[in-house]
Amino acid sequence: MSKTAIIGAGLMGSGIAVVYSMAGYQVSLVDVSDEVLKKSLANISDILRELYRLGVTKDENSDELLARIKPTTSLEEAVTGAEIVTEAVSESLGLKIDLFEKLDTLCSKDVVLASNTSSFKISEIAQKVRNKERVIGTHWWNPPYLMPLVEIFRTQYNHDHFVKKVADLFTNVLKKEVIVCNESPGGVGVRLQAALFAEALRICEEDVVSPSDLDKVIKLSLGLRYPMFGPFLIADLGGLDVFLNIHEYLAKKLGERFAPSKTLRDLVEKGYLGIKSSRGFYHYTGDYLRKVVKKRNDTVVEILRLQQRVDD
Repeated sequence: MSKTAIIGAGLMGSGIAVVYSMAGYQVSLVDVSDEVLKKSLANISDILRELYRLGVTKDENSDELLARIKPTTSLEEAVTGAEIVTEAVSESLGLKIDLFEKLDTLCSKDVVLASNTSSFKISEIAQKVRNKERVIGTHWWNPPYLMPLVEIFRTQYNHDHFVKKVADLFTNVLKKEVIVCNESPGGVGVRLQAALFAEALRICEEDVVSPSDLDKVIKLSLGLRYPMFGPFLIADLGGLDVFLNIHEYLAKKLGERFAPSKTLRDLVEKGYLGIKSSRGFYHYTGDYLRKVVKKRNDTVVEILRLQQRVDD
């Protein structure tokens, strides 16, 4: 049986441990005290019961899955024999730097050292690691046992075959969807989330709308699109010329943060306006518009029905 070590038994560490256990791994879960680990195991038991309720697992008690997760306060004991070590400690750069320096000493060179950081660049975390080529970012989304995506962040030190090895593990063994990105502060999803949150705060501080009504805007408009389409496809559907005009106006009224990018201007100048010109950020052929409208309509109705059931 393969072994992994999870450093940090908080919300994310506990959830990541469940995913590895479900994939058949022996999991060492390490934290600073027995009390923390006791709470983590109780949380994991609750997670497993919830997964049974949702139909994700078939065993109501999930004793076998829980038995694969071994708590310990010894970092050395946890990483011994592990193929991959995942750091899920508090979001403190100094703490992570010191931890990876220790892991580099304790683990053999073939062990993957992964960080679940949501904000720091991996190269910053690995600055005191000698074998930097085996340090990589694997950013899970909460709750990790339900959210399908893991963002893999590579650095200049990672070789292609190493990145592929990690991506194959997540795709083939852990059954996750992955995107492989170059490292960046905040990665991809967190940067998008931070930009939206920053603008949401600004809108409320300007007394345009209340926080509850702003949340309603997301829930009943933008949020209904995002399960199907990302921002580039949404722009293609709306028309890149339209988006260019909107950004130019907003930049004049609200500031340079809304200024149109060179990419957007270049596409419009070339006549690539989105789906209406058969090309924008994507290429379109055949009756794609009819299909995508049907998909949108079907999905929106299903989400609204689900929201109604949840709200009731």
